[in-house]
Amino acid sequence: MMKKSVMAVGVAALLGMSAAHAVVAFEDQATFSARTDKAGEMGLVQAGGIGHVLFTPYYSTVNGNTTLISLVNTDNEMGKAVKVRFRGAANSDDVLDFTVLLSPGDVWTASIEPSLTGNARIISPDSSCVLPSQIGTDGVDFRTYRLDQKLSEAARALHTREGYIEFLNMADISPWKGRASAAGAADSVPNTKSTVYSNIKHVNNVAPCNADVAAWLVSADALATPENYGILPPTGGLFGNWAVFNNENITSYGGGHYASAAVKGTSGAGNAARLIFSPQSDAAAGVVESADPLLNADALWGASQTYRGAAVVNGSAVGTALIPALWLDLPDLSTPYTVADVDGANFSPKKRAYDLSLALSATAVMNEFVATPESATVPFRTDWVFSQPTRRYQVAMAYSQEGSGERNIPVNAQPAAGYGVNYFFGSVNDATNVIAGNMTLGTRSIGGVSTGDFLCTKSAIKGSNREEASFSAVGQFSPAPVVGATFFCGETATLSFNSETSKVLHAALANQQVSVRVGSGGASTVQAGWATLTLTPATSTTTGGAAVANPARGLPVIGYAATSFSNGATNGNFGDAIEHRYAR
Repeated sequence: MMKKSVMAVGVAALLGMSAAHAVVAFEDQATFSARTDKAGEMGLVQAGGIGHVLFTPYYSTVNGNTTLISLVNTDNEMGKAVKVRFRGAANSDDVLDFTVLLSPGDVWTASIEPSLTGNARIISPDSSCVLPSQIGTDGVDFRTYRLDQKLSEAARALHTREGYIEFLNMADISPWKGRASAAGAADSVPNTKSTVYSNIKHVNNVAPCNADVAAWLVSADALATPENYGILPPTGGLFGNWAVFNNENITSYGGGHYASAAVKGTSGAGNAARLIFSPQSDAAAGVVESADPLLNADALWGASQTYRGAAVVNGSAVGTALIPALWLDLPDLSTPYTVADVDGANFSPKKRAYDLSLALSATAVMNEFVATPESATVPFRTDWVFSQPTRRYQVAMAYSQEGSGERNIPVNAQPAAGYGVNYFFGSVNDATNVIAGNMTLGTRSIGGVSTGDFLCTKSAIKGSNREEASFSAVGQFSPAPVVGATFFCGETATLSFNSETSKVLHAALANQQVSVRVGSGGASTVQAGWATLTLTPATSTTTGGAAVANPARGLPVIGYAATSFSNGATNGNFGDAIEHRYAR
């Protein structure tokens, strides 16, 4: 029988139940190390793959867009407890999260649409169990509590309408108490069905999802033995798909979620990662296993800065987190998950964040584009999408309070000791108002609505047309730091070729335009070709650290090129999404 480090925390209303004590079950290091089935590391990230952790590079509800998502459990024996989290495109702020409880072989689906308030809204008539409550056809509006509260209500709504999605397999749900199957030999509760499993397993195409599904959360026994309720370490087996479609233009773009699987570091069967179940509770988290520099004071790193009138300095000198973490904030992509996330004798969120960044990192992104004039017989348009799902664990935006006299600033996370420097780094110089590192700070406005500060990443784009003529693209923001340089702003950024607006994905919040030209003085517009966007990480000099054995190379980026074209003769509208290629 596994012994867990579990704590009673706060209060949560689950599936319509009255307030009750909740449980968090993060497997401790000693118990995890003693297991024989534990996963050794997270594998490479694969577009459209199967794994423990999934990412969707972009969702959108702007300008007529709706986004459809699915989540599939390929495990035909185990259920899955999955954290689903939506983050805003600008600065990775949490705009909605909840837990989906999948039965074996289950598929959960939802759509993200604009609501009457202007916020994004999720709608899901799916009968799979969801905590804290079923979503249904009335839907749930995205939240704006973690956004810059100095912004107008309209601006905060815009920040919810574009972003990216994370899915984390927190735990497996076994049909049997105390073991993975009915054939187990050393079981604490032999031949006894799991109540949790019974309530997530579909009956006549509907999961019961009654109050009993939360019984293990409120049971005193579950505080010590979650396995007696069928709650076991996660074995993955998740995949899913996304589609962004526009009813006004009758176009659609889709693909598979990116996936990373935990794999066993030694020979033998089993790839069970660490049990990291955290409830949908708004109680204060007792232990913050995250490298997020806003949620975890011990993760902060860098030169002294000022935030809300208090000094923000390295590590323990900070004292308290800038945003007090709640249990519903956990786990995240930096929560330790495998053997590789153990640094010395302890789990290390900074190590987990670095290793995931390393798996995603690329020195350049390459793809094709077609961007013809609107007057063409069949006009083509192309947008590129770039998502950086681990940037939050290296640099995040801290928002000042209204009237505080302070400005919004980037705060940096400590790099993992001995494993390399941060890929992203930004630090405001109050004298020159310039950010050091590979980041810059931009302020944007959409339709006369100020959307506040964005962290932007330095980059340069070049390529050639289909007849070998090379070009360097010119960004629309100025001044540029070097010839041919451009920026992409936001955690999920979009780049539109030869167009003042995004006419493919209709992106608004973090859209950048780039004009692609060749010839003397850039006289001719390149209508079709391929391009390379080079990605520049922070360096050991920038971050003030000594040279390390594994310095950051490139940036952790995923994404795709979306191309639309219209045939006026047949009244046909078409769309295609092609994954980027990456130079490592």
